Amino acid sequence: MTRRVTLYLAVLILCLPSISRGDAVPLTRGEYRLGDSPQTPESGLAWLTAELDSPEWRPFDLVDGHPSNGFHHAWRRYRLPDRTFEDPTLLIREPPAFEAHLGGRLIYKAGQLHADTQNKVMHHVWHLVQLPEEVAGKTLFIRAYSEHPHWLEHPCNVSIGSSTDHFLSMVRRELPQTIVSAFLLLIGLGYIYIYLRRGEPAAVSLAVLSG
Repeated sequence: MTRRVTLYLAVLILCLPSISRGDAVPLTRGEYRLGDSPQTPESGLAWLTAELDSPEWRPFDLVDGHPSNGFHHAWRRYRLPDRTFEDPTLLIREPPAFEAHLGGRLIYKAGQLHADTQNKVMHHVWHLVQLPEEVAGKTLFIRAYSEHPHWLEHPCNVSIGSSTDHFLSMVRRELPQTIVSAFLLLIGLGYIYIYLRRGEPAAVSLAVLSG
């Protein structure tokens, strides 16, 4: 039975690429600006509407990243592809706390942009952000915060695509680890069963190790 379940899961992993339409486009290049934007009474965060041509905005790419210079805040902006997506979404993995802005509006927020215990819970989380239909060619702004400045030096993955493709991408990424965890859990339960049926102490030790 265990072999059959493992085989089915392995086949599912192999089939996922064919199920996906391959619409997701990674955003590998953009511009960054260190520090945090001042607030203006008229339009809120100034860096969304003013100083858009400032030399403080510098290019970066996903591979090389950019310096943090000890700052706890960093802004990044990406120009979205000139194409349409069915049910467009963003898949974002950023430092524990960030905001996403599009068209001058806040469209998503995760954590707090200051030292807060909530940010620890948000760490290593993938965020799926729903977008309006008309996003082609628009500029996405990411306002990020980290208590550890060096984490900001390596921009995390941001991609745009359909919600289906992003969901399948997350499944492909997490499924192998889930299979291993489930397999070890089954082994542990098997050893516990042996102990309860036969009273063999060694089985308990093996169950603990497998869990």
